[in-house]
Amino acid sequence: MKRLGGRIIEQHITPRPRAVLLLQGPVGPFFRDVAKVLRQDGHSTVHVCLTLPEYLLSSADEKIRFGLEKESFSSFLSEIILGRRVERILLMGSERFQHRVAIELAKKLGVPLLSLEEGYIRPGYVTAEWMGNNRSSPIRAMTDHQLLAEAKPKARPRGSQNRLTTLFWLSTFHYVFRAIGAGVFKRHLYHRERALVSEFFLWQRNWFRKLAHRGMNARVERQLITKCANRFYILPLQVYDDMQLVAAGRQWSNRHIAETALKSFARCAPKDHILVVKVHPFDRGHFSDRNRLLQLAASSGIADRFFIIDDGHLGPLTKASCGMLTINSTSGLLALQHGVKLGVAGEALYSRNSLCIEIKDERDIDRFWGHSKPVDQRLADGFRFALLNHSLLPGNFYSFADRQVAARAVVRRLVAEVPKNVIADARLGLSKWEFTSGETGVLPTTGRATSGQLAKVKDW
Repeated sequence: MKRLGGRIIEQHITPRPRAVLLLQGPVGPFFRDVAKVLRQDGHSTVHVCLTLPEYLLSSADEKIRFGLEKESFSSFLSEIILGRRVERILLMGSERFQHRVAIELAKKLGVPLLSLEEGYIRPGYVTAEWMGNNRSSPIRAMTDHQLLAEAKPKARPRGSQNRLTTLFWLSTFHYVFRAIGAGVFKRHLYHRERALVSEFFLWQRNWFRKLAHRGMNARVERQLITKCANRFYILPLQVYDDMQLVAAGRQWSNRHIAETALKSFARCAPKDHILVVKVHPFDRGHFSDRNRLLQLAASSGIADRFFIIDDGHLGPLTKASCGMLTINSTSGLLALQHGVKLGVAGEALYSRNSLCIEIKDERDIDRFWGHSKPVDQRLADGFRFALLNHSLLPGNFYSFADRQVAARAVVRRLVAEVPKNVIADARLGLSKWEFTSGETGVLPTTGRATSGQLAKVKDW
């Protein structure tokens, strides 16, 4: 143990010349697995820990606890990157404050950064992209012509379904020990501010509702698919505080989109059609608008044409529907896969006029119900192939066996040759992306910042 500038550092071994910097990862021990694989491959790791559970679970060669104010994070991180000769950065979620800071620094200092997310296509995949995800995904920079040229990927192994039980216990560990460590670690860098006691009861309610609504969910799903095919629209909600929704939702919330869509549907949709709101299974215990929406449906005269479900198989439902409306959920990829018209209110991975219908306000929703724009299936397939070829890796972040698969795949991509032009001049931002084939297992040297560049970064 030693102290650096008031920050406690735990060192297991002396860092090697080429280091990988770990920031925040998924809840649970996934980054511990990644650090072990990196060590086996001869790379040293530095983990900047922002919460107690991260610190306890980390197996990095060097663990650093950040305990300063939010405004100090940029200069602190630049010191770590340059002082430890960091060659790669790995994190989960590109919309968190600390990760937005890290991405900007990575661009300025010329350090490749790999950003993880839950798989765009689930189950069985995790997302691993250079310099950002979702609205910042490099896939968004690809032209329609490039998408159409994407080759269909070869079949490859994929992970299994995430088990809610596994995620529940990992989340419980995370939030309990995060609360215990709140006096030492800065709360303002938590990407989700949830009270421990209320979370416990809300997840109990999640389980209760899963069991209590099982029969109703199955019955509604069966009737929609067998008796109402091509006569219902589906509106998948998202986890209420998901950073993709908060940062890129264009001020739409679950309640706002649901109420606006319901009123618009009552006015403008065909009278023999149905609107289905699907609550996210991880948000089932937190969802408190069921009665509010049912009452609104009754007062709008569509009580018999409006349903709320909080479980079920979204793939078959989407395939049988005549349209999907979403803020920016990855569920939109299912609509593209099945050739279903898609309305998008926020900034999404797939936001492009050639694939979906942009929703800016209530008038756009009014027009959406009668919109007849067909999906270009060749382009939608090319988009999916691009995700599989460049963004997705097999496994998941939580169950033991699939964690090992994902950890090895992430490390292979992390230390491989970086796609051309990933790092561009800071003043110009990210330039056009060009993808290279093959992941060589070689961690190439990146450019080093000059003292003048470092001074600019510290002033930024």
